[in-house]
Amino acid sequence: LRGEAPTTNHHTCPPCAYVRWAQVVAAFDLAGRPGLIRLLRTAQPFEHHVCRSALPRMRARAPLFRAIAKNGNLSDTALSGAAVHASIRRRAQAAGYDGSIVAQLGGHSLRAGFVTQAFRNGADAHAIMRQTGHTNPATVELYAREHAPLVERRHRDRALSVYVDLGSTPPGLSECPPPVVPRRYRHDWALFVDWCQACDHRVLPTQPSVLAEFLADHPAADGTQRRRVTAINTVHTTAGLPAPGRAETIRQLVNNARADRLAQVGKRVAQVLPRIPVTGWPGGLFGRRDALLLSLAAAGLSFEEIARLRRSDITAERDTLVLRAGEEGWVRVTTESGVDPTAVYWNWVEVLGFLDRYPSTQLLAGRLDKGAELAAFAANARRDGRPLLTPIDRWGHTPFAPTPLTGHSVAGQVRAHLTGQAPVHKRPPARTPTLLHENAVAPVAVDVDQDYYDRGIVARRNAHTRLETVTDILDGIDDEADKLLADLLAILDRTEID
Repeated sequence: LRGEAPTTNHHTCPPCAYVRWAQVVAAFDLAGRPGLIRLLRTAQPFEHHVCRSALPRMRARAPLFRAIAKNGNLSDTALSGAAVHASIRRRAQAAGYDGSIVAQLGGHSLRAGFVTQAFRNGADAHAIMRQTGHTNPATVELYAREHAPLVERRHRDRALSVYVDLGSTPPGLSECPPPVVPRRYRHDWALFVDWCQACDHRVLPTQPSVLAEFLADHPAADGTQRRRVTAINTVHTTAGLPAPGRAETIRQLVNNARADRLAQVGKRVAQVLPRIPVTGWPGGLFGRRDALLLSLAAAGLSFEEIARLRRSDITAERDTLVLRAGEEGWVRVTTESGVDPTAVYWNWVEVLGFLDRYPSTQLLAGRLDKGAELAAFAANARRDGRPLLTPIDRWGHTPFAPTPLTGHSVAGQVRAHLTGQAPVHKRPPARTPTLLHENAVAPVAVDVDQDYYDRGIVARRNAHTRLETVTDILDGIDDEADKLLADLLAILDRTEID
């Protein structure tokens, strides 16, 4: 290999280009594709010359220029002449050269361009021969093509900047039985395993965030990305593990139509939410619950996942909701869609806290009718396993026994609001007052203090505790009565015999 003088610009420096490519070849020869992935991921920005650094150690007599497969593996054989010509033409076309000129380019075109430009710069034939290896000056003159010189050299904006500690080795997989991989998915699964080894990620099980990072590091067509996700899901399902590709974030990454549809839903929800009431009875009660339904649906949660949410599954952190739902694990709901999810969430939690403190629909109706603040009751909401979202009847009553909404009910409420067909919840008709008899005593208004209901609840709980054994006592009385009856019948039978 003849020496090539360094240039002022490190992007156009031939020795730098050689060192960087040699690092790639050495990394692959030492640790395979995982080592190559680690090399490219940990590369430092290419901001200065690297030609003065130590050369990496490569295999003796191994070809320098090799074919690169689609999966990132380097072949063991050297590039063919046709492959070299194809690479040069592809890069020239990407650089913007005319198609007619690109069709005439090849390896000798660059060689001829070097000789031609050297003559233009004033170099003599002997100096050029030392670089090109020619032995006859007449042959060098043949390479001087002044009729079609390559004056410019264009380069890609993104250069490959690499640095690697070649003494390191990729970590091994966790000690577990090898997964069963269908034949049609072996290539995609092998690529994922190599990437996990290089990035120190666990292969099984895989989290959705790791899968999203893998897809970002391996850009490809939508069909290819969907096949990769299907391969990873299949291996996980076969191993009895949750499929990471079923998470909403992954579905949006590999399905642009789904992501666009969800973005449209978010815009529509942002338009609908300001028109949903949070005060008045019973519209304020329904509005607070339905606003939370819409916010969660705009975040990409399925209707079944929304219906299964429990009070302990959701937490508010400043302007973000963190909730545990489905196979995706923890989901963050932010304000990207123009909706403040935390404000919507706290509106509903205030209602739950009020009902936990005062289980009276009439008191809640009075508060909502007056538009009174309920923020002080948010701290009273219990974070337990009860459903977060419950049905509400036309009178504004929630079920006494904890009952969650169904996925079908959630879907109906969301679609009704998005299509502008949400029902208007009016105040139920007031009951007709009963006429008092002329001798009846008129009711006396009594002022009830704030602790009245607490005392009543405690009294009922104590009464329930004390009466727990009543059933057993009554059962004992029945048994004694049956015994006395049997004894009486026996006595009567003996009297008749006598």
